[in-house]
Amino acid sequence: MTFETAQSISRLMLDISGRLDASARMVMETSETEEFVKYRTVIGNLMGQIYFDVLKPIYDKYPALIPDGLKQP
Repeated sequence: MTFETAQSISRLMLDISGRLDASARMVMETSETEEFVKYRTVIGNLMGQIYFDVLKPIYDKYPALIPDGLKQP
């Protein structure tokens, strides 16, 4: 994968993760606790898969693409 492709995928996956997070906030604000907890679990699993299966391999290959909020000190 080229740097440019990795950069585009990283941006897309971060956007998708942000949208998933926003959806969890919407459910939290409009649903019963039990429904929210189930939804949050599904969203958390999806976000974990996006990070570990897509983004981490990209960031391992191209550390310059790691967003500031994910950089280790």
